Amino acid sequence: MPTYTDREIIKTRQQGQAATYNCTDPNTEIARIHTRYFQISKLADAMASTTTAETVTPPAPCPEKCIVQSVSIRGLAAVVADNTDYITATISYRDSTGGNAVTVAVYDSRAANNGGLTAFAPTACTVTKANAGCAAGGSFTLTVAKGGSGKVLPACTFNIHAESV
Repeated sequence: MPTYTDREIIKTRQQGQAATYNCTDPNTEIARIHTRYFQISKLADAMASTTTAETVTPPAPCPEKCIVQSVSIRGLAAVVADNTDYITATISYRDSTGGNAVTVAVYDSRAANNGGLTAFAPTACTVTKANAGCAAGGSFTLTVAKGGSGKVLPACTFNIHAESV
């Protein structure tokens, strides 16, 4: 018999209760109730070649077990997609010991991948579903690498949408 967390048991009960009252989509609505949002903010790069070593500024701790559903980036300025000079921003998860970093999502400004940014509009990052499960007590981090001559990554926020389980 599978082992369920207390939250999974509660969510299942809430879904049944919502269905009893004719909720049209109880699974989606209960998932929304148990959703957490994490943010990682980044200042603008000084130059196109500026990279960012792994950082947790501000800290984005994960207080409970969750599954990352989506990650998006929202910049204060546009970035034009370019397959030669590009940005690769990686959101990773580190466990409560600070070790075992795994890639959760990636933003790649190449046209063949996530493409450019439109100022103030969210752009979806590519989530690695195999690494989307995060245990309690860990934290999310950001690393920015550049390809070719790079591009300036404007001041931006990475928004992590996770469902608690």
